Parts: sequence; C-alpha cells; structure tokens
Amino acid sequence: MFYPLRRTDCPISSTTPPEKPGDSPRVSWFLPDRPPHPPSTGRNYNEGVPQLATTRQRLIQLLIVLGPVLAAAQPYTFSPRIERTLRDTIHYEKLWDDSPKGFKSSFTGSATLAIAETEKEIWYCSRKLGVCAAYLTAVERNWMRNRSGICPPGNSDEAALVAYLNAKGVHVDEPSPSREPVVLRPKQKLGLVPLFPIRWPTTLDIKPTSVIRKEYQSPPPDPMDAVIQGIRQKFGSSSHFPVKIACFKPADPDVQVYAHGGEVGQFIFSMFWDREREGWRFTASLSPEQGQPLFDRRKAMIESLTCREANL
Repeated sequence: MFYPLRRTDCPISSTTPPEKPGDSPRVSWFLPDRPPHPPSTGRNYNEGVPQLATTRQRLIQLLIVLGPVLAAAQPYTFSPRIERTLRDTIHYEKLWDDSPKGFKSSFTGSATLAIAETEKEIWYCSRKLGVCAAYLTAVERNWMRNRSGICPPGNSDEAALVAYLNAKGVHVDEPSPSREPVVLRPKQKLGLVPLFPIRWPTTLDIKPTSVIRKEYQSPPPDPMDAVIQGIRQKFGSSSHFPVKIACFKPADPDVQVYAHGGEVGQFIFSMFWDREREGWRFTASLSPEQGQPLFDRRKAMIESLTCREANL
C-alpha cells in the first residue's frame, strides 16, 4: 500500500529532549500513523525475516496467478537459429540422399511447414515436403534425426503436426481455426515462460541439389586436421590406407569420409564431434555389399566435394 508522506511538527522520538525556548520546531518526515524508527529492542535484525518470507510468498502467489495471463499477452519469440539449422539440416539430408522416406526431393522454393520445440527435440511437418520428422538436440552433438514419417492428412501444416505429435505420445491441444497464425501454446500452468511444446508456422527456402553442392565446394574448414587425427586414433597406427574427407558445414549432423585401398577394400563412414567428450565419434559405415547403388552415389558425392585427402 502506498502511504503519502506527511510533514509533522513533533519530536523525532520520545527520547528527544524537549526544545529550548526560541528554538525552531523539529521537523520529521515519516509515514502517517507509523513511527519513523521503531524503538530498539536490542534483538537481532533478523527478527523481521518471518514477515519478509510472508511477503515473498505473496509475490510468488501473484506470479502464479498472473503468469499465464502475461505469457499469453506476449507472443513467444522463437529463435531464428532453429529455422536456419532446420533448413541447413534438410539441405544436408537432400545432398547426401538421406532425407526421410516420402520426402519430395524434387521440390524447390518456398516450403511452408510447422515447427514444434520440446525440451530435447525439434519437430516439423510440411505438406509441401510430404514428411514429418524430429531431431534430437542434445548438447553433445549437432542435430540427429530420430523420427520421421509421412505427413498426416490435414487442413494445415499445424494440424498435421498436432496429429503427428499426438501419435508419438506428445499430447498437445488442437489448433483453433479462428486463431491468427501465431504461436500456439498448450495450457499454461506456472510462470512466465511458455511450457513445451511450442509450435509456430514458418516458411523455408529449399534449394536445388546443384545449388547446395556448390555451397559445399569451398576451402577446407579449420577442424579438418582434427578430423584426420580422429580417424588415425580410430584405426590405429597399424592401418595404412588413403581417405577422402568431404567438405562440411558446422551445423552438419555428420562428416562423410571415403576410405579405399589395401586390405580394407572400400567403405564409407561418418563421424561427428562430441562436445562433451571433446573427441570425434564414429556413427555409421556403408560398404558396397550393403547396397551398391547407394554406395556409388555416396562415393561420387564425396569425391566431388573432397576437401582433404590423407594417407593414414
């Protein structure tokens, strides 16, 4: 409660000596009906802590009540970094022939899609691209796709995303057709931060494979020497064979390597930088026996995008 200040012509405290004749009256500024300084009791100043705790509890209760209202009044400002990383990841999958099953690889131009962010995953659905997918966003590595499927039927990308999320056990509210195309939130519970999942529609520019390939034909990135050192540590000093390492971007899920010659024959493997272990980890390998057409396409792409060759 706000108490206006009031001037009073009175002694500051009961212990103030009386004024001498001729002295001007003492002036004190304090809250009405409250003494300016409570009389000292000699006790520790912590005696006011219980009252402070009560006030803090009331503030917390107020935030609990007003939190959802304030959060609903301010649209969630999603990170443009998520959209850029998703676009680059879709381009990487398209370049390396690793898109989700059902992905319309021939599509180029502006693709509308709906994105959802949860605590550990990024999801998207796009009727123009024909698929839905989810990527793990763990702290130790770049995004890694762990779910994908055909885009469910629906009147919008958001409706398809909601259906896909619910089918995967992530329960969210159905989008309201009367709402503007802004961020759709689940029911709020506590606090000012929206609860997961957060959903929003967007548009991404999907480039042709030829344009994506040209973007990768650039000078070797700085960590190329570290990649070679990681390969040597993996196979040991007893193995001797040449490798070709394809150019890559910082946001790529994996680095593609082609090995050939000697007793090892020829095979392709991928690796990524583990930020927690501070070292390179190997994820998958591909040999001609596993599928000659896919192997030949992947090998041709690595050879056309080779940034570094080395003899181990």
